Amino acid sequence: MRRVCDMIRRITPANVTVLLCGENGSDKELIARTLHYYSPRKDASFTSLDCAGQLAHLMELELFGLEKEKSSVDRSDFFKKVQGGTIFLDNIEALSLKTQTKLLDVLQNKKIGKVGGSGGNEIDVRIIVASSERLESLVKKGEFYENLYYRLSAIQIDIPSLRNRTEDLPFLIDQILRRDISSTDKVPRRDSKAKEILYGYVWPGNLSELEGVITHTLSSAHNGVITKEYLPTKIVNTFEAGIRSGVITNPREQFKGQRFKALLLGKKKL
Repeated sequence: MRRVCDMIRRITPANVTVLLCGENGSDKELIARTLHYYSPRKDASFTSLDCAGQLAHLMELELFGLEKEKSSVDRSDFFKKVQGGTIFLDNIEALSLKTQTKLLDVLQNKKIGKVGGSGGNEIDVRIIVASSERLESLVKKGEFYENLYYRLSAIQIDIPSLRNRTEDLPFLIDQILRRDISSTDKVPRRDSKAKEILYGYVWPGNLSELEGVITHTLSSAHNGVITKEYLPTKIVNTFEAGIRSGVITNPREQFKGQRFKALLLGKKKL
């Protein structure tokens, strides 16, 4: 995460396309928003779009619009709405090869034409994209446009999974708890068994899963203490099965301290 933060600081001021790579739930959109809000474009729009959220042909229309005379539906130009700002395209691998080609043309020429139209209008947007897949593998399979990959991967930020930075867990859990409780309430403490489970579980869903678990636990816990009994059964059973099988050993030793906390608290701003 230190490398991720350093990378963000270096590239935030630049008007460059960025590729964010990380597993599902690793908060790629949070990093995209950080890149926007600390950039010269911070006063303009930030718009996110999940490329896996629609059918392929509808996604092309969503991005590039449609000449009005070609359809009874007046689709506005997505890029025009974000002029001067930042567009975040999540799950970029879900775009069809045809749409990927059009996106590459936008990146290269800084112009956009609507589907079924001709010519193009100049645009001024910063594009940040994200993928939970390894795009180089999709290129080899012919499922991702090679030239677009090379264009996107020039500046790439790899976000580590939560299981590879378990020393951050105490700080992240505290942050989630502080966010979800009243400002007048004390942050619930975790007993030793709850810590063992929370710090030893592998978190396949990364930050999204952690947030869900802590929110669930907070709604169940009483007397200001989080115990094993208040944790979701699935988490407890998975952890204990890992201990029995030897997959998880000495989970408390994974809790190494406060490197990420010190990094964040030691720097006032990016």
